[in-house]
Amino acid sequence: MSFTGVDAEKNLEEFSRFTALMVCIVAAISAFAPTEVVKSVLRKVLLDLIQTSEFGEDVLASQYIDRVNAWRSAADVRGLSSEARSTRQQLLDKGVVLDGLMPPGDSPLMVQFLVWLLASNKPNYITPSSDVAGVGVCFSNLGIDMLSVGGLGVEPIDTPCRLDFCPNVAFQSNTSDKAAKVSNVLSRVPSTTISLHNPEESCTKFPTDVRTSNRCRDAWVAGQKAAKYVACLPKVPDGSRDTSSDDLQFVFYNKGLDPVRTRTGIGSLVEAHAFVMNREVCQCLETVLQRESNETVEWLLDQTIESFNTTTQIHDPKFQDTDRINAFTVFQAFFMGYYYKVLLRLVDVSSLQLQVIDGAWGYRNTQFLCRMRTLYLSPDAPREPGILLLRREDVISMLSTLLSSTARTITRIKRKSQNKDNWCIGVIGKRALLARSLLNCCRTRRDIASFILLDIDVSGIPCDLEGLVRPGVGDDRVQYYFGFTRPTFQIPGNLPSAPTEDVSFHIEADWDGDPETTLLCVRYKGRRINTINPAVADAIFCQSLVAPVSKCLPSGNTSTLQWTAQDCLNLRPIPPNGRTAPYILKIPDRPRLRYAALYWYDYRNIIRAASNCLQTAIMEAKTSADKRRYDSYVVITGNDMTSSQNEELPEEIVEKVGKLERKNRMDPSRTFQTPLGDSRLPLAAIDSDPD
Repeated sequence: MSFTGVDAEKNLEEFSRFTALMVCIVAAISAFAPTEVVKSVLRKVLLDLIQTSEFGEDVLASQYIDRVNAWRSAADVRGLSSEARSTRQQLLDKGVVLDGLMPPGDSPLMVQFLVWLLASNKPNYITPSSDVAGVGVCFSNLGIDMLSVGGLGVEPIDTPCRLDFCPNVAFQSNTSDKAAKVSNVLSRVPSTTISLHNPEESCTKFPTDVRTSNRCRDAWVAGQKAAKYVACLPKVPDGSRDTSSDDLQFVFYNKGLDPVRTRTGIGSLVEAHAFVMNREVCQCLETVLQRESNETVEWLLDQTIESFNTTTQIHDPKFQDTDRINAFTVFQAFFMGYYYKVLLRLVDVSSLQLQVIDGAWGYRNTQFLCRMRTLYLSPDAPREPGILLLRREDVISMLSTLLSSTARTITRIKRKSQNKDNWCIGVIGKRALLARSLLNCCRTRRDIASFILLDIDVSGIPCDLEGLVRPGVGDDRVQYYFGFTRPTFQIPGNLPSAPTEDVSFHIEADWDGDPETTLLCVRYKGRRINTINPAVADAIFCQSLVAPVSKCLPSGNTSTLQWTAQDCLNLRPIPPNGRTAPYILKIPDRPRLRYAALYWYDYRNIIRAASNCLQTAIMEAKTSADKRRYDSYVVITGNDMTSSQNEELPEEIVEKVGKLERKNRMDPSRTFQTPLGDSRLPLAAIDSDPD
């Protein structure tokens, strides 16, 4: 077949005809179908085209995953994936395709279409699937201009190949076929497209009447309003004990007024689904559901728990109570607006070429709300009135569902003793959600607790089969875990006495350990220094950073020992001095080197990073060193520490969090909820080594 067009020639001229076609195919199908469906479809297409022997199938099976990943990477790099997503969004806006991803049951139709396009001599092909037709439109926009698509409301041009979509089979807009349209939506993989510019329009594409769509829009805005009274900041680890091997924790706390008496059922809905309960969220939800009866409000509460009586559950296609279906849709819109407003504060989405995200939730779908209620907001979670503690892995699980159309539940797993600190720091799917410290420099705790959402090629970032990015064992922890003698790292050549250039970070696999885990390689002027575990480094940064003070203490006559950036880059160990004087390491305007130095010198030292008062940091470091009887303590300073009091937890919240943690540590029956049903395991059993 011919392959022409200015855009196609510009983006794909380096490829052979077959490779160019496969890159376009992967980009287009990935915009409409889940990753596993894409892999399954392409495997069947290749088997049909090649018609290989039994042994040839084994060869194909062993190589096609790498080929698919390579085609996806090429599509990301050349902007084809972004163009395909943009085309799908345009079709959604016109209402000619449905929201959500293609159900796996349509895989045979997609295979037949691709085999026809690549190998058949017939000029026409008819499909009953709107997803197949949408993929065909993507092909045309990506440069395969020998194909046109009819039946989507636009008159097709005259081309050698034509794909015709039959709307009578897919769905119709008249009332008599509404049940068939709803059944079609419920059979799809849950996925809702959200425009970051107008997120309140997300639920208006659901198959509901105009009145309900308007209520959903208002409910989303009300949820966003309620979210203004919830704050989320990273927890300051307890400096009196070693917490660097704990996962980073987030504190959700109340910024509004204490709740008052509300209508029957409203308080229970808020308590079950909100991060914290306050007067503002109760009032907003009560206003949104003011038209619903008390019985309907109680019914809503039953929808987000697992029930054996599926005839009254909204996810059952046989459930036909329109009033309650509309009530649930409005209720869902309220809390989705609430969740997105709270959690998007933690995510940098500026790098997205198309300001659109996909959430793994949908019309009459309760999975995400159930997971929020039973896993993260349950009575067993570490929480008190107005306060909720969540691990970073929990937050990543929620963000993965809300932003990258991938419903994942990341749990604490049994880890071998040499890598207990491999907390998840990102998820890779159609988009990549990564901790900020992997890509950008961090100066404050808020930076450490942030994430970046990417839609570019991230095939070079190691991850496991589930797409989870976990850290490996850094060079400086090898001796600690394995007893190996670490070689002394030296930078060849003469370094200036006060280097001014910052180090650079590079993501690489842990080749000496588990190659599916990630390390940050630290380099200075291109020269490798060593590798660090970013999960541990994040925890150390949060524990070491001294909060800013409103009034700086006078410097006094405290004697200090100077440590230079050159000493740091050569990884010279801190000599013990019996806590007679602090070592002061000045690293101005080099946030990455400061981040790495905190990680390097945390081992066998008390280390603190000063914000706006050096003397306060020195006093805090000495107090901690005296309590824990460390022989030396180090304070790192810099003139670009931009942390402010507004980025730190209020003192009263810190006190409440401390009491909550002490209460949890004293309770031996504390449990951790697993994603498998309602089973629970003691934390001690989960954290124990398998050996």
